[in-house]
Amino acid sequence: MKIEKAKYVIPSTFYVVWALAFLRVIPDSYFALAPASIVTVSSAAFLLVRKIIRVVKYEWKLLAVSLTISSFMILWMYLKYLSYETYAFDLGIFEQSLYTTAFSHRWFLDNPDMVTFYGSHPQGYVSLWNILFSPFMLLLLPLYALFPSPLTLFTVEALVVTTASVPLKKLVEVLNPRASRVVPYVYLGYPFLYLSSFYDFHLESFIPFFTFITLYFYLTMRWRYMWPLLVTYFTIIKVTPVLFLFSIPFLYRETREKIVALISGAGALLYLGFSTLMEKVPYDGKLYLVKNALTTTSFHYFGLRYNLFHVLYNIPLESMYLLFLLAPLLLLPLSKPLQMLPAWVWLAYSWFSLYVPYYNDLYQYNFIVIPFLFIAFSVSNINININSFKLSLVISFLVISSIAALTSVYGYDRGTASLEIPHIDQKIASINEVVSHMSGVIVASNSIFPHLANSMYTFCEAPPNVTPNYVFDSIYFHSNQINHYIKNGYHVIAEIPPYVALSRTEQSVLAFLPFNASFFVYPNNNRSFTVEPGVYNISFSRPFTGYVEGTELINATQALIEVNSSCLNISSYSFTYVTINEEFI
Repeated sequence: MKIEKAKYVIPSTFYVVWALAFLRVIPDSYFALAPASIVTVSSAAFLLVRKIIRVVKYEWKLLAVSLTISSFMILWMYLKYLSYETYAFDLGIFEQSLYTTAFSHRWFLDNPDMVTFYGSHPQGYVSLWNILFSPFMLLLLPLYALFPSPLTLFTVEALVVTTASVPLKKLVEVLNPRASRVVPYVYLGYPFLYLSSFYDFHLESFIPFFTFITLYFYLTMRWRYMWPLLVTYFTIIKVTPVLFLFSIPFLYRETREKIVALISGAGALLYLGFSTLMEKVPYDGKLYLVKNALTTTSFHYFGLRYNLFHVLYNIPLESMYLLFLLAPLLLLPLSKPLQMLPAWVWLAYSWFSLYVPYYNDLYQYNFIVIPFLFIAFSVSNINININSFKLSLVISFLVISSIAALTSVYGYDRGTASLEIPHIDQKIASINEVVSHMSGVIVASNSIFPHLANSMYTFCEAPPNVTPNYVFDSIYFHSNQINHYIKNGYHVIAEIPPYVALSRTEQSVLAFLPFNASFFVYPNNNRSFTVEPGVYNISFSRPFTGYVEGTELINATQALIEVNSSCLNISSYSFTYVTINEEFI
């Protein structure tokens, strides 16, 4: 009996160790958290192993298709991440939040939104939970603490998006058994499932999986599993309780469980109120509440100003968006308004808002609508010959997989070419050394902030009335900002390609760099030589001409200095000498 109970306690190992480290009771490091993460992840998997084996046994074909698509998704997400240097975007926000929570004693630190919050919260830092209250993120923490990498988030996102086809099939077996052989594969071929997932990370991507599995256990009245899943569903993002509220009429019609409907509906309303209050909590420990800012989900859901002219003006765009969503499903979900009700509520809200991404098929908000499109589609009048469908599926899968494999080979070679340029990573010593010597307020580039902006005083852009002591940014993407700082008296103190570090003073951060330096011209490093301590002029031989931010034509030359296998960029648009201090030989 004790062993039986213990297996439900062991998965909490990571959270106990992490909480003690977060409170500084025990030393915090990767080597302290990694074993605890392994225990938690493996013990949680052990609890589910029988169910996983059963799913593999009976749904191996669907799983094979799902995992094949996942593998291509992960590959393309990673290659685009490298090629386009998408370190920031929402991926960077979630990486920074998870990384700082696991290793830096900060509760889901969110530097980008400090600009918005700074006026009401100047002494501390802003948590992502002030913007987007999501206890669900705690479930991601053990795996990310074990593998702190964007690949972890890409893998989790790809798997949760594609394997949602399995609970969808189980749900459709309850609603319309004949359609259960067709709908999951239509789901996997749905184009808007992937558009917002190719190099970014969003909590919305978890909505389809948990919608399907929660509603499945609700409709089968297996309350032992339904209630914990429903609570988890609520915690994903603030819109999920709203989606469930408007699912209740359909669920009640199917089950006639009045008490369950009332309790779950009341729970959704209570959680909505609770999450709104939690956005105001000062997670940095300050003793006053955080004022709502323009970026909070509460503001977006309840505080947006609606403009009739704006709504009328965007009718063509909104109509095309709806057509794009429904056309792949032959408009059949329109015939089932009750099952579509949660989607209609969100679409109506988004159309009346001033926030265009809500009704743009390239954004993550598709995941809010997609589950209910497929639930409505599954109970519509689908008249498909199963044998013909199976043959079409096999042929389509082979053709699409072959094309994907060939394009992946071609794309992989092109994508990995970007690795010839040194990329920003928290493990590159020279970058951490440069940034660690920058005390005080820093303005960091969007593309490097996740792991470098570990300080609560590091921003992606300067808050109002704040003059940064240091600026660390990309010359390619933010040349205007860099030029603005230089014109206002800032000095270039270091470069790490393609980033430049500026300071309000002439302090040289390069002085701490160790000896063993060799100069070479990028990309040909055959012309390298060792130098003695001193001040050196750098000659340039590789011209660079291109467009910056799509508008400004620049002409510059580039050269790199290599220090202990780490690279610094010394370019003609910044300065023409570097100091290697003798005391660091």
